Amino acid sequence: MQTSMPSYPVWVPVVDEPQSNTHTWLATSRISPNPLGIVCMGHSTPTLWISANTTWYVFNFRARLIRTLLEQGFAVTVVAPADDYVQRVEALGAKHINLPMAGGANPIRDAWLIVRFWQLLGRHRPAILLSFTPKPNIYGALTARLRGIPVVANIAGLGQAFATENWLRRIIKWLYRLALRRAYVFFQNLEDQAQFVAEHLVERDKTERLPGSGVDTEHFSPRARRSVLGREKDLSTEEPFTFLMVGRLLWDKGVGEYVEAARHLRADTDNALFHLLGFIDTRHPGGVTHDDIRSWERDGIIDYLGYSDDVRTHYAQANCVVLPSYYREGVPRTLLEAASMGLPVITTDTAGCRDTVEDGVTGLLVRPRDVDDLVNKMRAMVHMTDDARQRMGSQGRGRMCRDFSEKLVIQRYVDAVKRLGVISNVA
Repeated sequence: MQTSMPSYPVWVPVVDEPQSNTHTWLATSRISPNPLGIVCMGHSTPTLWISANTTWYVFNFRARLIRTLLEQGFAVTVVAPADDYVQRVEALGAKHINLPMAGGANPIRDAWLIVRFWQLLGRHRPAILLSFTPKPNIYGALTARLRGIPVVANIAGLGQAFATENWLRRIIKWLYRLALRRAYVFFQNLEDQAQFVAEHLVERDKTERLPGSGVDTEHFSPRARRSVLGREKDLSTEEPFTFLMVGRLLWDKGVGEYVEAARHLRADTDNALFHLLGFIDTRHPGGVTHDDIRSWERDGIIDYLGYSDDVRTHYAQANCVVLPSYYREGVPRTLLEAASMGLPVITTDTAGCRDTVEDGVTGLLVRPRDVDDLVNKMRAMVHMTDDARQRMGSQGRGRMCRDFSEKLVIQRYVDAVKRLGVISNVA
Protein backbone atom coordinates (compact mmCIF):
# COMPACT_ATOMS: atom_id res chain seq x y z
CA MET A 1 0.00 0.00 0.00
CA GLN A 2 1.34 3.40 -0.96
CA THR A 3 1.66 5.83 1.92
CA SER A 4 2.05 9.59 1.74
CA MET A 5 4.53 11.56 3.75
CA PRO A 6 3.37 14.61 5.70
CA SER A 7 4.16 18.13 4.57
CA TYR A 8 7.11 19.73 6.35
CA PRO A 9 9.49 22.63 6.01
CA VAL A 10 12.32 22.07 3.54
CA TRP A 11 15.62 22.13 5.39
CA VAL A 12 18.42 23.89 3.53
CA PRO A 13 21.76 25.18 4.83
CA VAL A 14 22.24 28.95 4.87
CA VAL A 15 25.25 31.02 5.86
CA ASP A 16 24.85 32.68 9.26
CA GLU A 17 26.95 35.70 8.31
CA PRO A 18 28.29 36.89 4.93
CA GLN A 19 31.90 36.08 5.81
CA SER A 20 31.18 32.94 7.82
CA ASN A 21 31.66 29.35 6.79
CA THR A 22 29.21 28.20 9.47
CA HIS A 23 25.90 26.83 8.25
CA THR A 24 22.59 26.33 9.99
CA TRP A 25 19.41 24.63 8.91
CA LEU A 26 16.41 26.88 8.27
CA ALA A 27 12.88 26.13 7.12
CA THR A 28 12.33 27.96 3.82
CA SER A 29 8.86 26.79 2.78
CA ARG A 30 6.24 24.16 3.40
CA ILE A 31 6.02 21.48 0.76
CA SER A 32 4.96 17.92 0.32
CA PRO A 33 7.85 15.48 -0.14
CA ASN A 34 10.12 16.51 -2.97
CA PRO A 35 11.00 13.57 -5.22
CA LEU A 36 14.38 15.17 -5.82
CA GLY A 37 15.02 15.81 -2.14
CA ILE A 38 17.13 18.61 -0.76
CA VAL A 39 20.81 18.00 -1.23
CA CYS A 40 23.11 19.23 1.47
CA MET A 41 25.35 21.98 0.07
CA GLY A 42 28.88 23.02 0.91
CA HIS A 43 30.31 21.50 4.05
CA SER A 44 27.03 21.25 5.95
CA THR A 45 25.77 17.88 7.06
CA PRO A 46 22.16 17.34 8.14
CA THR A 47 21.95 16.11 11.72
CA LEU A 48 19.41 13.46 12.63
CA TRP A 49 18.33 13.09 16.23
CA ILE A 50 17.55 9.71 17.74
CA SER A 51 15.72 10.00 21.06
CA ALA A 52 14.70 7.23 23.47
CA ASN A 53 14.16 6.78 27.19
CA THR A 54 17.59 5.17 27.74
CA THR A 55 20.91 5.25 25.94
CA TRP A 56 21.02 1.50 26.61
CA TYR A 57 17.99 1.11 24.34
CA VAL A 58 19.59 3.10 21.53
CA PHE A 59 22.80 1.09 21.62
CA ASN A 60 21.14 -2.30 21.89
CA PHE A 61 18.33 -1.71 19.39
CA ARG A 62 19.52 1.05 17.04
CA ALA A 63 23.30 0.72 16.75
CA ARG A 64 23.13 -0.63 13.20
CA LEU A 65 20.76 2.20 12.21
CA ILE A 66 23.25 4.74 13.56
CA ARG A 67 26.10 3.13 11.62
CA THR A 68 24.08 3.12 8.42
CA LEU A 69 23.00 6.75 8.75
CA LEU A 70 26.61 7.78 9.37
CA GLU A 71 27.74 5.79 6.33
CA GLN A 72 25.04 7.55 4.30
CA GLY A 73 26.65 10.89 5.19
CA PHE A 74 24.34 12.10 7.96
CA ALA A 75 25.43 13.30 11.39
CA VAL A 76 23.66 11.55 14.27
CA THR A 77 22.98 12.81 17.78
CA VAL A 78 21.46 10.56 20.44
CA VAL A 79 19.23 12.42 22.90
CA ALA A 80 18.57 10.24 25.93
CA PRO A 81 19.37 9.94 29.64
CA ALA A 82 23.06 9.32 30.26
CA ASP A 83 23.93 5.81 31.40
CA ASP A 84 26.74 3.28 31.04
CA TYR A 85 26.19 3.11 27.27
CA VAL A 86 27.04 6.72 26.38
CA GLN A 87 30.64 5.89 25.48
CA ARG A 88 29.50 2.95 23.34
CA VAL A 89 27.13 5.19 21.40
CA GLU A 90 29.86 7.78 20.94
CA ALA A 91 32.25 5.04 19.78
CA LEU A 92 29.82 4.39 16.92
CA GLY A 93 30.44 7.97 15.77
CA ALA A 94 27.31 9.62 17.18
CA LYS A 95 27.16 12.57 19.55
CA HIS A 96 25.19 12.35 22.78
CA ILE A 97 23.01 14.87 24.61
CA ASN A 98 21.99 13.96 28.14
CA LEU A 99 18.26 14.43 28.63
CA PRO A 100 16.97 12.88 31.88
CA MET A 101 13.54 11.25 31.66
CA ALA A 102 11.71 10.03 34.74
CA GLY A 103 9.70 6.85 34.49
CA GLY A 104 5.96 6.81 35.11
CA ALA A 105 3.48 9.67 34.96
CA ASN A 106 4.74 12.71 36.87
CA PRO A 107 3.17 15.97 35.61
CA ILE A 108 5.89 18.23 37.01
CA ARG A 109 8.78 16.19 35.61
CA ASP A 110 6.99 15.70 32.30
CA ALA A 111 6.38 19.45 32.02
CA TRP A 112 10.08 20.04 32.60
CA LEU A 113 10.89 17.41 29.94
CA ILE A 114 8.75 19.35 27.45
CA VAL A 115 10.65 22.53 28.32
CA ARG A 116 14.01 20.80 27.83
CA PHE A 117 12.96 19.29 24.50
CA TRP A 118 11.81 22.74 23.38
CA GLN A 119 15.09 24.36 24.42
CA LEU A 120 17.32 21.70 22.87
CA LEU A 121 15.41 21.55 19.60
CA GLY A 122 15.55 25.33 19.31
CA ARG A 123 19.27 25.42 20.06
CA HIS A 124 20.40 22.58 17.80
CA ARG A 125 17.76 22.56 15.02
CA PRO A 126 18.15 18.94 13.84
CA ALA A 127 16.93 18.11 10.35
CA ILE A 128 14.69 15.28 11.62
CA LEU A 129 13.75 13.69 14.94
CA LEU A 130 13.60 9.89 15.00
CA SER A 131 11.72 9.13 18.21
CA PHE A 132 11.45 5.84 20.08
CA THR A 133 9.72 4.86 23.35
CA PRO A 134 6.67 6.71 24.77
CA LYS A 135 8.01 9.99 26.16
CA PRO A 136 10.14 10.94 23.14
CA ASN A 137 7.22 9.83 20.93
CA ILE A 138 4.91 12.20 22.80
CA TYR A 139 6.90 15.10 24.22
CA GLY A 140 9.73 15.02 21.70
CA ALA A 141 7.37 14.76 18.74
CA LEU A 142 5.06 17.45 20.12
CA THR A 143 7.83 20.02 20.62
CA ALA A 144 9.44 19.11 17.29
CA ARG A 145 6.12 19.68 15.57
CA LEU A 146 5.83 23.13 17.18
CA ARG A 147 9.41 23.88 16.10
CA GLY A 148 8.63 22.83 12.51
CA ILE A 149 11.01 19.85 12.65
CA PRO A 150 9.93 16.63 10.87
CA VAL A 151 9.33 13.57 13.03
CA VAL A 152 9.50 9.85 12.31
CA ALA A 153 8.06 8.07 15.35
CA ASN A 154 8.20 4.38 16.24
CA ILE A 155 5.38 2.81 18.28
CA ALA A 156 6.83 -0.39 19.73
CA GLY A 157 3.83 -1.67 21.63
CA LEU A 158 1.44 0.22 23.88
CA GLY A 159 2.41 -1.16 27.28
CA GLN A 160 -0.02 -1.14 30.18
CA ALA A 161 -1.21 2.44 29.67
CA PHE A 162 -3.62 1.17 27.01
CA ALA A 163 -4.65 -1.99 28.88
CA THR A 164 -7.67 -0.42 30.60
CA GLU A 165 -9.89 2.56 29.83
CA ASN A 166 -9.22 5.19 32.50
CA TRP A 167 -8.24 8.83 32.88
CA LEU A 168 -4.56 8.10 32.22
CA ARG A 169 -5.32 6.34 28.95
CA ARG A 170 -7.55 9.23 27.84
CA ILE A 171 -4.80 11.76 28.56
CA ILE A 172 -2.16 9.68 26.77
CA LYS A 173 -4.41 9.28 23.72
CA TRP A 174 -4.97 13.04 23.63
CA LEU A 175 -1.23 13.67 23.84
CA TYR A 176 -0.50 11.17 21.07
CA ARG A 177 -3.12 12.85 18.88
CA LEU A 178 -1.43 16.24 19.36
CA ALA A 179 2.11 14.94 19.03
CA LEU A 180 1.70 12.71 15.98
CA ARG A 181 -0.60 14.94 13.93
CA ARG A 182 2.15 15.74 11.41
CA ALA A 183 4.51 12.84 12.12
CA TYR A 184 5.22 9.80 10.00
CA VAL A 185 4.67 6.81 12.27
CA PHE A 186 6.11 3.32 12.13
CA PHE A 187 4.20 0.61 14.00
CA GLN A 188 5.57 -2.79 14.93
CA ASN A 189 2.30 -4.71 14.73
CA LEU A 190 -1.01 -4.45 12.89
CA GLU A 191 -3.16 -4.26 16.03
CA ASP A 192 -1.47 -1.10 17.32
CA GLN A 193 -1.59 0.50 13.88
CA ALA A 194 -5.30 -0.30 13.50
CA GLN A 195 -6.10 1.03 16.99
CA PHE A 196 -4.30 4.35 16.45
CA VAL A 197 -6.06 4.82 13.11
CA ALA A 198 -9.49 3.82 14.47
CA GLU A 199 -9.17 6.23 17.40
CA HIS A 200 -8.00 9.03 15.07
CA LEU A 201 -4.63 9.38 16.77
CA VAL A 202 -2.86 9.20 13.38
CA GLU A 203 -3.81 9.30 9.71
CA ARG A 204 -3.57 5.94 7.99
CA ASP A 205 -1.62 7.26 4.99
CA LYS A 206 1.08 8.57 7.34
CA THR A 207 1.72 5.19 8.93
CA GLU A 208 3.62 2.06 8.03
CA ARG A 209 4.22 -1.29 9.66
CA LEU A 210 7.73 -2.54 10.38
CA PRO A 211 8.78 -6.10 11.29
CA GLY A 212 9.63 -5.01 14.82
CA SER A 213 13.13 -3.69 15.36
CA GLY A 214 14.38 -6.40 13.04
CA VAL A 215 17.15 -8.83 13.87
CA ASP A 216 20.76 -9.03 12.76
CA THR A 217 20.56 -12.44 11.12
CA GLU A 218 24.33 -12.63 10.73
CA HIS A 219 25.03 -11.94 14.41
CA PHE A 220 22.21 -14.22 15.58
CA SER A 221 22.70 -17.30 13.46
CA PRO A 222 22.97 -21.08 13.92
CA ARG A 223 26.71 -20.70 13.36
CA ALA A 224 26.87 -18.88 16.70
CA ARG A 225 26.29 -22.20 18.47
CA ARG A 226 29.51 -23.56 17.07
CA SER A 227 31.49 -20.42 17.91
CA VAL A 228 30.00 -20.19 21.41
CA LEU A 229 30.06 -23.86 22.39
CA GLY A 230 32.97 -25.03 20.28
CA ARG A 231 30.70 -27.59 18.61
CA GLU A 232 27.46 -27.83 16.70
CA LYS A 233 24.60 -27.64 19.19
CA ASP A 234 21.58 -29.72 18.24
CA LEU A 235 18.10 -29.71 19.71
CA SER A 236 18.09 -33.32 20.83
CA THR A 237 17.27 -34.60 24.30
CA GLU A 238 20.58 -36.37 24.85
CA GLU A 239 21.43 -33.58 27.28
CA PRO A 240 18.97 -31.90 29.69
CA PHE A 241 16.27 -30.13 27.72
CA THR A 242 16.76 -26.42 28.42
CA PHE A 243 13.97 -23.86 28.30
CA LEU A 244 14.99 -20.20 28.34
CA MET A 245 12.98 -17.06 28.98
CA VAL A 246 14.68 -13.76 28.12
CA GLY A 247 13.33 -10.28 28.82
CA ARG A 248 12.73 -7.53 31.31
CA LEU A 249 11.45 -9.26 34.43
CA LEU A 250 7.92 -7.89 34.69
CA TRP A 251 4.89 -9.89 35.73
CA ASP A 252 3.07 -8.80 32.56
CA LYS A 253 5.85 -10.38 30.52
CA GLY A 254 4.61 -13.74 31.82
CA VAL A 255 7.37 -14.44 34.33
CA GLY A 256 4.88 -15.82 36.85
CA GLU A 257 3.31 -18.14 34.27
CA TYR A 258 6.74 -19.37 33.19
CA VAL A 259 7.73 -20.14 36.78
CA GLU A 260 4.44 -21.93 37.50
CA ALA A 261 4.79 -23.97 34.31
CA ALA A 262 8.32 -24.89 35.36
CA ARG A 263 7.01 -25.93 38.79
CA HIS A 264 4.49 -28.29 37.15
CA LEU A 265 6.99 -29.73 34.69
CA ARG A 266 9.61 -30.30 37.37
CA ALA A 267 7.21 -32.81 38.95
CA ASP A 268 6.98 -35.07 35.90
CA THR A 269 10.01 -34.20 33.73
CA ASP A 270 13.40 -35.22 35.07
CA ASN A 271 15.46 -34.16 32.09
CA ALA A 272 14.57 -30.44 31.86
CA LEU A 273 16.09 -27.15 32.98
CA PHE A 274 14.34 -23.78 33.22
CA HIS A 275 16.54 -20.71 32.77
CA LEU A 276 15.54 -17.09 33.29
CA LEU A 277 17.63 -14.25 31.88
CA GLY A 278 16.86 -10.57 32.25
CA PHE A 279 17.11 -7.29 34.07
CA ILE A 280 15.33 -6.89 37.42
CA ASP A 281 13.63 -3.49 37.22
CA THR A 282 13.26 -2.48 40.87
CA ARG A 283 11.69 0.87 39.90
CA HIS A 284 8.81 -0.66 37.97
CA PRO A 285 5.67 -1.28 40.07
CA GLY A 286 5.00 -4.46 38.11
CA GLY A 287 8.53 -5.79 38.39
CA VAL A 288 9.73 -9.08 39.80
CA THR A 289 11.83 -8.58 42.94
CA HIS A 290 15.15 -10.03 44.05
CA ASP A 291 13.26 -11.86 46.81
CA ASP A 292 11.04 -13.53 44.20
CA ILE A 293 14.10 -14.75 42.32
CA ARG A 294 15.80 -16.04 45.46
CA SER A 295 12.64 -17.91 46.46
CA TRP A 296 12.33 -19.63 43.07
CA GLU A 297 15.98 -20.61 43.06
CA ARG A 298 15.78 -21.87 46.64
CA ASP A 299 12.85 -24.10 45.63
CA GLY A 300 14.85 -25.43 42.68
CA ILE A 301 12.32 -24.21 40.10
CA ILE A 302 14.44 -21.96 37.89
CA ASP A 303 18.05 -21.00 37.36
CA TYR A 304 18.42 -17.22 37.22
CA LEU A 305 21.20 -16.21 34.82
CA GLY A 306 21.28 -12.49 35.60
CA TYR A 307 21.70 -10.02 32.76
CA SER A 308 24.00 -10.36 29.75
CA ASP A 309 25.21 -8.02 27.01
CA ASP A 310 25.66 -11.00 24.68
CA VAL A 311 22.65 -13.29 24.96
CA ARG A 312 23.88 -15.55 22.16
CA THR A 313 25.75 -17.64 24.72
CA HIS A 314 22.48 -18.43 26.47
CA TYR A 315 20.51 -19.00 23.28
CA ALA A 316 23.22 -21.42 22.17
CA GLN A 317 22.71 -23.52 25.29
CA ALA A 318 18.91 -23.59 25.00
CA ASN A 319 16.58 -25.98 23.19
CA CYS A 320 13.52 -23.72 23.21
CA VAL A 321 12.81 -20.08 24.07
CA VAL A 322 9.60 -19.22 25.93
CA LEU A 323 7.92 -15.81 26.29
CA PRO A 324 4.37 -16.10 27.73
CA SER A 325 3.85 -12.32 27.65
CA TYR A 326 0.54 -10.49 27.81
CA TYR A 327 2.22 -7.08 27.87
CA ARG A 328 1.24 -4.84 24.93
CA GLU A 329 4.37 -5.76 23.00
CA GLY A 330 5.57 -4.30 19.73
CA VAL A 331 7.41 -7.31 18.33
CA PRO A 332 9.60 -8.92 21.02
CA ARG A 333 13.23 -8.74 19.98
CA THR A 334 14.12 -11.83 22.02
CA LEU A 335 11.80 -14.02 19.93
CA LEU A 336 13.36 -12.70 16.72
CA GLU A 337 16.86 -13.39 18.03
CA ALA A 338 15.98 -16.91 19.17
CA ALA A 339 14.30 -17.81 15.88
CA SER A 340 17.19 -16.32 13.93
CA MET A 341 19.52 -18.68 15.80
CA GLY A 342 17.38 -21.61 14.71
CA LEU A 343 15.48 -22.20 17.96
CA PRO A 344 11.78 -23.09 18.16
CA VAL A 345 9.82 -20.67 20.34
CA ILE A 346 6.70 -20.76 22.50
CA THR A 347 4.82 -17.51 23.00
CA THR A 348 1.34 -16.11 23.50
CA ASP A 349 -1.34 -15.50 20.91
CA THR A 350 -1.30 -11.74 21.55
CA ALA A 351 -0.45 -8.60 19.60
CA GLY A 352 3.20 -8.55 18.61
CA CYS A 353 4.06 -11.98 19.99
CA ARG A 354 1.94 -13.89 17.48
CA ASP A 355 3.63 -12.02 14.62
CA THR A 356 6.87 -13.86 15.31
CA VAL A 357 5.51 -17.41 15.13
CA GLU A 358 3.79 -19.53 12.53
CA ASP A 359 1.93 -21.82 14.91
CA GLY A 360 2.98 -25.45 14.56
CA VAL A 361 5.59 -24.54 11.93
CA THR A 362 8.20 -22.32 13.61
CA GLY A 363 6.95 -22.67 17.18
CA LEU A 364 3.84 -22.92 19.32
CA LEU A 365 1.28 -20.33 20.45
CA VAL A 366 -0.42 -20.44 23.85
CA ARG A 367 -3.36 -18.61 25.35
CA PRO A 368 -2.29 -15.63 27.50
CA ARG A 369 -2.36 -16.09 31.30
CA ASP A 370 -3.14 -19.80 30.84
CA VAL A 371 -0.59 -21.85 32.81
CA ASP A 372 -2.20 -25.17 31.87
CA ASP A 373 -1.94 -24.40 28.16
CA LEU A 374 1.66 -23.30 28.62
CA VAL A 375 2.51 -26.51 30.48
CA ASN A 376 0.96 -28.61 27.72
CA LYS A 377 2.86 -26.78 24.96
CA MET A 378 6.17 -26.95 26.82
CA ARG A 379 5.62 -30.65 27.51
CA ALA A 380 4.80 -31.17 23.82
CA MET A 381 8.08 -29.48 22.89
CA VAL A 382 10.04 -31.80 25.19
CA HIS A 383 8.40 -34.92 23.73
CA MET A 384 8.63 -33.76 20.12
CA THR A 385 11.03 -35.73 17.93
CA ASP A 386 14.47 -34.29 17.39
CA ASP A 387 13.78 -33.94 13.67
CA ALA A 388 10.54 -32.04 14.31
CA ARG A 389 12.27 -29.52 16.59
CA GLN A 390 15.14 -29.12 14.16
CA ARG A 391 12.63 -28.50 11.38
CA MET A 392 10.82 -25.88 13.46
CA GLY A 393 14.08 -24.10 14.17
CA SER A 394 15.12 -24.17 10.53
CA GLN A 395 11.74 -22.83 9.38
CA GLY A 396 11.95 -20.05 11.95
CA ARG A 397 15.45 -19.12 10.83
CA GLY A 398 14.29 -18.89 7.22
CA ARG A 399 11.36 -16.68 8.18
CA MET A 400 13.61 -14.30 10.11
CA CYS A 401 15.99 -13.94 7.17
CA ARG A 402 13.12 -13.41 4.76
CA ASP A 403 10.74 -11.15 6.70
CA PHE A 404 12.41 -9.79 9.85
CA SER A 405 15.96 -8.85 8.88
CA GLU A 406 17.25 -5.69 10.54
CA LYS A 407 18.44 -4.56 7.11
CA LEU A 408 14.81 -4.24 5.97
CA VAL A 409 13.97 -1.99 8.93
CA ILE A 410 17.02 0.21 8.44
CA GLN A 411 16.31 0.68 4.74
CA ARG A 412 12.76 1.79 5.54
CA TYR A 413 14.19 4.44 7.87
CA VAL A 414 16.66 5.66 5.27
CA ASP A 415 13.84 5.83 2.72
CA ALA A 416 11.63 7.77 5.15
CA VAL A 417 14.36 10.30 5.89
CA LYS A 418 15.03 10.90 2.20
CA ARG A 419 11.33 11.08 1.32
CA LEU A 420 11.02 13.86 3.88
CA GLY A 421 13.48 15.84 1.79
CA VAL A 422 16.70 15.41 3.77
CA ILE A 423 19.55 14.07 1.67
CA SER A 424 23.19 13.90 2.71
CA ASN A 425 26.33 14.96 0.86
CA VAL A 426 27.00 11.41 -0.34
CA ALA A 427 23.43 10.57 -1.38
